[in-house]
Amino acid sequence: MIESGEVRVIPTIAHRAVGPGTVPVGPDAALLAARGDVDRFLAERGWEVGALTPAPWALAQALARLRDMGRDVGAEVFEPYALAAEQIAAKEVTVTAGQPSRTEALEQIVIGSVVFGAALLALRHLAQEHLSAQRLAPAKRGGRTPASQRGAPLPHEEK
Repeated sequence: MIESGEVRVIPTIAHRAVGPGTVPVGPDAALLAARGDVDRFLAERGWEVGALTPAPWALAQALARLRDMGRDVGAEVFEPYALAAEQIAAKEVTVTAGQPSRTEALEQIVIGSVVFGAALLALRHLAQEHLSAQRLAPAKRGGRTPASQRGAPLPHEEK
């Protein structure tokens, strides 16, 4: 069984090797502002992350891109994703902590990040397709779903 102190360090080592993101060289003011918002968001969630972890920069880059596209949002826009990610990470950390060696723990993190990360993205896309089909099903049958039950318009519904 790996030592408890290593359970915290091992994900940082693995994530720096496989991504996401890197620490930018000479970040601009917009990215620095987004990083400040991300740091506050993480602190409000009580998440402890290492200073060298690249993922906060990746999240800040995503937030800066949203703002570049005219979205007036803060890091709280990622709340639903953070909730889902925390549930998945809880399972992964449990599995990693149960590995008999540091090498096997690193291997488990890499498998989780690469293979199951790809699977998670695929499942998200499948769920979007499924839910979109369900939402549009009444139109296929000639009926219409009341606007109050449809939520925000899909891109093809916007005028």
